[in-house]
Amino acid sequence: YDGYSSEESYIGGAPVGANKNDINQNLADVEKFMTAIESCYPLTLGFDIVPYYKEADKCCFCPCGGGLKKWRESVGVDSLIGDRECDLKKANTPMSLMGHLRDIGGVKKEKKGFTPMGCEFHYAIRVYLETLYSMNGDYRGGVGHKALYQMNDDNYRRAVAAELTLLKKEIQAGKKVIAEQETENWRLKSEREKLEEDMAKIKKINEHFYDKISSLEKDREKLKIEKKNPTSCLTDEQLQRYSKSWQRYRDVTKKCYTKFSKQGKDTKDVTPKLKLTVEMCMTKTRVFDVQKFLDGEYCRSKNTNIWKAFFASQLKNPEHILLDWNVVFENKVTEGQDAKDTTAVDDGGPSRQFLSECWKQLLALHILVGKKPVKLFEKSRSGVIPVTDDFLCHKVKISLSKQSGCDDSSEIDQFIENAKCYYRAVGRIILHSIMVSTTVSSSALVPLFQNFLLRNCSPRDPEYDKDDILQHITGIVFGDNPKKALSDLLKSTHETEDEEGNREEIILDENNIFSVFVYDACIDSRKIALSAMLDGLAPRDEKGEVIIDLRDIFWMMPHDAMERILFSRQSLTAEEVIGCLVPQFDQGGSEADADSVDRLECVQ
Repeated sequence: YDGYSSEESYIGGAPVGANKNDINQNLADVEKFMTAIESCYPLTLGFDIVPYYKEADKCCFCPCGGGLKKWRESVGVDSLIGDRECDLKKANTPMSLMGHLRDIGGVKKEKKGFTPMGCEFHYAIRVYLETLYSMNGDYRGGVGHKALYQMNDDNYRRAVAAELTLLKKEIQAGKKVIAEQETENWRLKSEREKLEEDMAKIKKINEHFYDKISSLEKDREKLKIEKKNPTSCLTDEQLQRYSKSWQRYRDVTKKCYTKFSKQGKDTKDVTPKLKLTVEMCMTKTRVFDVQKFLDGEYCRSKNTNIWKAFFASQLKNPEHILLDWNVVFENKVTEGQDAKDTTAVDDGGPSRQFLSECWKQLLALHILVGKKPVKLFEKSRSGVIPVTDDFLCHKVKISLSKQSGCDDSSEIDQFIENAKCYYRAVGRIILHSIMVSTTVSSSALVPLFQNFLLRNCSPRDPEYDKDDILQHITGIVFGDNPKKALSDLLKSTHETEDEEGNREEIILDENNIFSVFVYDACIDSRKIALSAMLDGLAPRDEKGEVIIDLRDIFWMMPHDAMERILFSRQSLTAEEVIGCLVPQFDQGGSEADADSVDRLECVQ
C-alpha cells in the first residue's frame, strides 16, 4: 500500500489522497484471502470467454458475496469476511462486477476530497483483476479487458475492437469445426448404411454369425466399450520380429535337451525319440481313436515312457515332450499280409496326423466312471473348452451313486485325479506341438484360455483389452440361457470370493463385470482343468523346478502375434484364399491343343 500511483485511473492502485491510516485492514487476513482467490474460478470465468451475444459473459461472482459462501467455507476464508459479506449474490458481467468492486473497495474523488476505502477485500480483488487483465500483459494482444476502463474512453474502445476481432476468429473456427463435423456425420451415416446393408446380407447367409455380431455390438454399447482401433492391429514387420524371437527361444531350449555324438568330422543327433504306437481304425472321420490310445496308455504301468511323458506330474525326460516323436501307425495284419506293409514310418507326416487327430477328437475326450463316460470338454461357438469343476464333480458323483450306490468322497477324488491326468496329457500334447512347430488348432484352445495358459493374462489384468475379452468369450454360455449376453447381467447380483476366502455378494457394473464375473465364470470355475493343463504346459522336473514355461516369452508379445505364430486361423478372408492359390499353366509345344494351353489349374 506504499506505492500508490499519482494518476486518478483505477488501474494500478488507489489515487493520491488515500491515506493508508484511513485504510482499516489486516494485512495477514488479506494475504490469506488473496492466496485462496487464485482457485476462485467463478470470479474470472466471464473475463475468459468471448461474448457472442448480449450478456453471454454474465457469469462472474464476487468472492465476498453470498453466492460464493460455500467456496469460502471450502477454502477456509469465510471467517475472514464476517459481517462484511456483500449483497452481490447473483452472476454479473465483468463490467458490472468491476463497478461493484470500485464502489465498495475503492476510493471516490469528491469536492471535499477522497472517500476512503470501504472494504480491503474488495479492494484487493479489484487490484488482482486489474493486474491480471491489464494492458501491461499479454491479455488480448496487450490491450486488456474492456471492463477495466471507463466506458467510451480510448482504452475502452480499443478493448472492444480487440474483443470483436477475437470473436470473428472464434466464429470462423466454429464454422470450420461445424463443417468438419458435418463431413464426419455424413461419413458415419454412409458407413452405417453400408453396415446395415452388410448385416442384412449376413443374416440371409448365416443367421448364426449375424446373432454373434449383433450380440457383440449390443455388449459394446451397454458396457460402454469402444471398438478396438484397426490401426492398433499387428503389422507384418512386427509379426516377423516376434516370430524370430520365438524361434530363437525355441531352438535354444531344444538344444539344451538334444544329445549329439561325433562320427568322424560330423556330429549326429542321437537323442532317443518317444515312440507312440497307434492302432489305426480308418473311418470317414478319423484315422485312429485318440480316446482308445490314451485309455490304453493310462492303464499301463506308470513306469512306461509314454505314461511319464503324458500323465505324470513331474517330467523325468523333458526331451520326450520338447523334441520330435516317432509315431508309428499300425494296422491289424490280416492273414497272408506282410506286417511291414501296414506300418507307417514317421518322417514327420504321422506325427502331424497324430496331432491333427487329437485336435479333432478333443471334444469326445472323457474318463470312465465305472462304465459311464464323463466328458472333459464341451463345445462353444468359439471352439472346445473344458467343463466346469461343478459339472465334472456332479457327473462323477451321479455316475458313482447310480452304479455302486455310494458317493464316497475318496472315490470321487480318485476320479478327479484321473481327469487331471487326462487334462495334463492334453497340455503336454499342446506343448509338444508348439515346440516342434506344428500348428495347434485354434478350436482346441480358444483365445481366452490361450491368454491365460500361455501369457498368464486373465480378465482381471488391466492390460487385457475389454473389447478383446468380449470377442474371446463369445459363445461361452453364462447361466442357463444360451442366448443371454454379458450386458444382460448388468445390475444383477453375483456371489464371489475374495482373496481371504470370504464369500460376498456384489452388484455387477461396467467396472467389475470383467474382473469379477467373467473371471469367476470362465477361469475360476475351471480350476481343475486349467491347473492340470498348465501343469502340462509348464512341466516340472523331479526337484519340482519348472523345466520350461512358455509364459516367459509369450507374455511379452501381444495376443495377436502369439495366436498367428502358434495357432491355425479360425477364418480366412476372400483375399487370403485367393492369395494361397498358385496358378500352374501347361507348357505345351507348338502342336499343343489350344484348350490345353489355356487351362489353369489352381492348387492350394
